[in-house]
Amino acid sequence: MSNDSNSIQNNTNYEYLFKIILIGSSGVGKSSILQRYMKKTFDENYKITIGVDFLMKTLTINKQLVKLQVWDTAGQEKYKSMVSSYYRGAHVALIVFDLTSHLSFEALPSWIENFYKNGPEQKNTILIGNKKDLVEERQVTQEEAELFSLTNNMIYFETSAKEGDNIDYVFNYTAEKLLEFYKESKTELKRTMTPNTQKQISNFQAVRIEETNDKKKCC
Repeated sequence: MSNDSNSIQNNTNYEYLFKIILIGSSGVGKSSILQRYMKKTFDENYKITIGVDFLMKTLTINKQLVKLQVWDTAGQEKYKSMVSSYYRGAHVALIVFDLTSHLSFEALPSWIENFYKNGPEQKNTILIGNKKDLVEERQVTQEEAELFSLTNNMIYFETSAKEGDNIDYVFNYTAEKLLEFYKESKTELKRTMTPNTQKQISNFQAVRIEETNDKKKCC
């Protein structure tokens, strides 16, 4: 991947702004993924997200300043109708499930349907299987998840918020592809972009799961 992903926090001199939303069942690790990417930390003590939360990071990609606004949403059923209002304007939904919980995997169709019902006109989705470090507790095989992603026309990544595996790669790749698309389409987005009027990004499916060098953990 050709990107210079130096993080510049709280920089207002960005050229493009992309909204990314994390959705999925409670306890799959959405907040941990966000914290690992934004703050390079991991908290063993699980804390339930109440409603929504978001953090921002500015990256330099191919000499362009790109700001990511990443939203973390509650996965509990009682918050579902409330958080779905935040789907609008999202350029990409990262739909997360827990590799050690087949129930969270089985809930994916409901989350996808909810996003398609309440999200922007053009929907881009990426499937994430989190907790790949918990090899012995795994309940969803990579083949099963890849088949689901292929059937639903989604790109698939496996991550570990605890170990950091693929976390930066997912966000940096997403940002690079968004920037590539909008630059190629010659659309003036920048601060006043209107993502709902844009065509769906068609080249997300080109990526493959990143190979990691961690031989002790496998997926």
